[in-house]
Amino acid sequence: MFFYKMADDEGTDVDITHDVFLIHVNEPTEDRDLALGKVKPLLESRGIKVMTDHDDFRGGRSVLDNIALAVRSCRKCLIVLTEHSHNSPWCSLELLLAMEKSHRQNIMSLVVLQIGNTIEWENQLALEMLNTVPRVDIQHNNDIDSKVDELVEKIKERKCIEELLPAGNIAHAQVWSHYTGLLQYLLPEIADLIQQTELYKKNPSRFSLKLHELVPENCRCPKVIEDIPEKRSEKRIIEMDKKLPELIYKRAGNTRTVVMTIYCVKDRDGEEYYCVAEYPGVLAGIQKMIEETSTRLQECDRRVQVGRFYYTLVGLLHHESLENTLNKANVIMYNENRPGFVLADEMIKSIKLDLNMEAFRDGKIERPLDRLSSKEPAHYEKEVFLFYHPSGASKTTRDDIVKRLEEEGVKFYEDGQIGHRQFDTMECAVDQCYWTIAIMTKEALYDKTFTLQLLSILDAFLRDKKIRLIPVLVDTDVGDIPGAIRFVTYVTVDAKKRYLEQLICTIRGNDIPFEKEALIPAGDVAYGLAWTYVLNYLQYVLMDPEQEGVNGLTESIENVLIKHNRDPSLCKKKVYIIVPDSCECHASLHDADPRITKLETIHPVYVSLAGTKRPYHFDMYTFEENGKEYFFVGQYAAPVTCLNDMWNLKIAGLNQKDMVKQASKFCHEIGIILRQKLVEKFAHRCEVVSYDDSKHSLTGEMKRRIESQ
Repeated sequence: MFFYKMADDEGTDVDITHDVFLIHVNEPTEDRDLALGKVKPLLESRGIKVMTDHDDFRGGRSVLDNIALAVRSCRKCLIVLTEHSHNSPWCSLELLLAMEKSHRQNIMSLVVLQIGNTIEWENQLALEMLNTVPRVDIQHNNDIDSKVDELVEKIKERKCIEELLPAGNIAHAQVWSHYTGLLQYLLPEIADLIQQTELYKKNPSRFSLKLHELVPENCRCPKVIEDIPEKRSEKRIIEMDKKLPELIYKRAGNTRTVVMTIYCVKDRDGEEYYCVAEYPGVLAGIQKMIEETSTRLQECDRRVQVGRFYYTLVGLLHHESLENTLNKANVIMYNENRPGFVLADEMIKSIKLDLNMEAFRDGKIERPLDRLSSKEPAHYEKEVFLFYHPSGASKTTRDDIVKRLEEEGVKFYEDGQIGHRQFDTMECAVDQCYWTIAIMTKEALYDKTFTLQLLSILDAFLRDKKIRLIPVLVDTDVGDIPGAIRFVTYVTVDAKKRYLEQLICTIRGNDIPFEKEALIPAGDVAYGLAWTYVLNYLQYVLMDPEQEGVNGLTESIENVLIKHNRDPSLCKKKVYIIVPDSCECHASLHDADPRITKLETIHPVYVSLAGTKRPYHFDMYTFEENGKEYFFVGQYAAPVTCLNDMWNLKIAGLNQKDMVKQASKFCHEIGIILRQKLVEKFAHRCEVVSYDDSKHSLTGEMKRRIESQ
């Protein structure tokens, strides 16, 4: 919920007075002349009713009220994006309000007219906002005449947010995929696997029993963890020849074998420590999605996604309901371009933290978001700016927070009650404090002034590319937060007041504890799951192997059939990716349908992802129908199992209806991806089999698919 309710919120146009609100800067004059002297009359000549601040803002109203009314009274907002736009806080605020309206109504309410190269301004927004907004590009002001029809078309088109935005959260998709596909199996066994090694038996006091996850800002995940920066004289990070014992487990009907690498890390005094470490393979998918332009993900999204990846992963690893993986891994997030950065030092800190060696602490507060920056952290006069509404619920929470901040010795600027501060003064307070704690109640979110000032705070954060805002939810939940603002982290007031500990942990840069009941919302993960599945899996296992003497998919299928005295032409030379509507993926396809039997495992492919070499296999199946034999190579789609796990774990905020919807969107996205140039070499080698398993048997669906080709 945002402003007071209006008829248009119910899908009608009762309160709509104009087709488009024209957002532009007034300085320099050429920008204003372009907007008012060219764009506006051209649109009006095509029958578009245009609202502008110059002609339509009402006297006697504040600028903020006029902007809010303009956004609500127009079907679309059109921003004339120039190199000067980033200097206007009003343009930023108008854009944020337009995006909030888009999320609230699930209809894209913004169109961008981009003049020349304004990438710098977009990077400052650092929220995956403008990357997917409908856009018309022109290089020079005079080019608008030839583009006006395209602009009118985009203003008139009606598209849902889900059709345009990449994902509710790509990072969440990556984390849940990594956790459900690997960590939930590995972490419960990690200490035992380490203790089985001779290296641990010789060095128990210097060998960490946790997994150490490396999260680089640039998403670069090499095969082996190496020194950063490289040292010619002496290596401090050394890959050991001996690995952990094999971990073998079943997932989505496939057998997975994992062998983790052990590293020796030398401290500055020469002392050697040992740990098991890796780059999460899924993290490389974010950079791959940026490089593959058809994903609609751009370079400026990476830091936002990496920050979200870190917080979501840490949240899962410290969630009390996930007892088997609780506190069994450390996450190291870093930017290797930061002055003085040495990866070995960061790994030593993480190892010593696990070994309870407190001597290494230097007393400095290291905030996770600072680790993403390539610059030294800025100096702030105080740690916290407290922003709240004058309602009773807000004041009660404010009193509890102030008391805890004082007990912890946290320096804060407390006089942030709404109505006591003006726009410029609030910006100044935000600039002087690292964190802003915003106490959110239902009453506050219905207050126009509160929500507008909240957005103005966010605009101040956008300028340094860090979302340093912690919403504290009192009598509301995350779904009530304005849709345009998806914060890195938030806390909910609870009866036991454990939220105060979460606040302190966030402020101090420590890992955040999560109660069993706490949700870590996943959002719309189908898009991210689909691209991760293709980029980190399908493109490797379906391509012809590069190693000499290893058969490709076609040869492997033919060889198995010949071995079993069957005609090689009886089986299609493709892999069927099975996606049941229920998202229930059994240990094998035979368990899903007893008439299906496994013939043989084929096509082993060894793929090195982020330092770990893992084998992947396909199984060939057969079934009989009316005396006729059918053969196919098939497997469940692992991301669908991920969705099922997310539903069963109950902390992802995913209900059964959402799970089925996400699975359907996953299939849709896979279909689109397989038509992209990226995968044209192997698209014909796989087919997604999406079917209603409550009505149809797998044998019936496979028979229909095989015979239709």
